[in-house]
Amino acid sequence: ITDKDNNMLGYTNGKFVWAANGDTITNGDSLGWTKSWEMITTKISRFKSQTSKTAIVLPTSSDSLWLLFYQDFVWKYDVENFHLPYMEEAGEVEFIYTADHLYLSKVRLNKDGKLYIAPEEKDIPVVKDFLIYWSLMAVQHANGSDFWILAPCQNTSEAYSILVSDSIVSVKGKYQFTDTNTKHLWFDYG
Repeated sequence: ITDKDNNMLGYTNGKFVWAANGDTITNGDSLGWTKSWEMITTKISRFKSQTSKTAIVLPTSSDSLWLLFYQDFVWKYDVENFHLPYMEEAGEVEFIYTADHLYLSKVRLNKDGKLYIAPEEKDIPVVKDFLIYWSLMAVQHANGSDFWILAPCQNTSEAYSILVSDSIVSVKGKYQFTDTNTKHLWFDYG
């Protein structure tokens, strides 16, 4: 998160929002929290690197407002019904990473120069569906001011198309994609 002169004001991994000095900003912790976050934070040591592709920060026309889009996290067990008791005992249960929400929080800049998120502008649901984890993308609109967010669905060739016009967020629907136009977007997922 930077100001108009590209000075860093803060950063996020989709779970927390920190100020430039490394302190958690006001109400910037536990974004999109689910119980499964507890699993990933305690069992996977590469926490920061694994969550970095699940969040997007978009600017607005205001120098004091940024839009933070982020996914929550769940483990989807029993991939293709391949969950056998002896595999669980051996720690070989198959699972995939997935999300079931895309959230929005509005990050604001206080007059004192500190970032914060107001409680009523935190964890606003944008999409509720099984989404591919680590595959959230944003592309600038051809008009140069708006953005498109692409949120691919898990185990299908569909993706949500979301138009962000300044601070107005419009879910345009779910669209079918083919192997041809997705193979360069999300690798190893179809």
